[in-house]
Amino acid sequence: MWVGNEQFSQHCEDNGIISEVDIPLEDAYALEAYPEYNWVYDKRTICDYQNIRWFPHGKAKPDFLPCFSKPFENLWGMGIDTALCEDVADYNKAYKPAHICMEVLTGEHTCIDVIVHDSKVYDWRYSKGHSMGNGKFSYWESTEPSHAEEIELIGKRKFVLNFIDDKLSRHKGAVNFEFIGEKCIEVHLRPNVEMMFAWGLDYIKQLCHFSQPNGEWRTLRNIPTSYTFPVWGKSNKRYSMRKSMRDKFSVADGVNFVYYDIIDDCNANPPGGQRLAFVAGNDYAKCKQHAEELNDFFNG
Repeated sequence: MWVGNEQFSQHCEDNGIISEVDIPLEDAYALEAYPEYNWVYDKRTICDYQNIRWFPHGKAKPDFLPCFSKPFENLWGMGIDTALCEDVADYNKAYKPAHICMEVLTGEHTCIDVIVHDSKVYDWRYSKGHSMGNGKFSYWESTEPSHAEEIELIGKRKFVLNFIDDKLSRHKGAVNFEFIGEKCIEVHLRPNVEMMFAWGLDYIKQLCHFSQPNGEWRTLRNIPTSYTFPVWGKSNKRYSMRKSMRDKFSVADGVNFVYYDIIDDCNANPPGGQRLAFVAGNDYAKCKQHAEELNDFFNG
């Protein structure tokens, strides 16, 4: 069964995509599914693998400034409790237990999603986030890289291949790598659920087939450009939406799926606001328009 995301699981059930084995969709469940790889969620390990400088947040004198404070482990994602510390005052104000301070990385926020079995990579997906600052994104897009982008991706692809060969040689499943610039900031032993809604049912069916005991990956052709558009609200405001309105907004031309964070119990959100929903599909203009209509509903 699909484990860890009720809306995705229901989407699969509605479309007859049923798994005989557990497929973790969130890090908290991946932690239980792959206990031999629990260390992958310790960001100190990911930093050390790349020689990224870090130190425990709480030292009387920071090793360097500016720095970026974050939990050394975050199984709920969304950049919870992260903070940029430019000076000592910021450093002291941002202190939280179990945080590390690392180098401030610059560059685009991107993801590489792969399907792995015994060190072999069967599928590559590249996604790019368009940042609004404070951990928020205006949208994510997943595309077939252009020739110029392929050249830029060489370093990241090399990192992914080396990491899998060094650390995940016996693993079978989907793996998500997050990057800022050329540096990997997180590794997740689960698929990119948000983008899967946009990649569509063919990808989901293939992942389900591959995840079975003797399942193999079958190469997918004609991969469409895919988008997810988040809808943001204020951090401390309480939002609600009647089911009848959710049902109304869930159907739109050119949109694959509308996911509603407001009906989840999880309070994982970045410093810049709370995500209320996201719209996933393959038509940029229609997904953007539908996300704007949802934004008007919540914030208009």
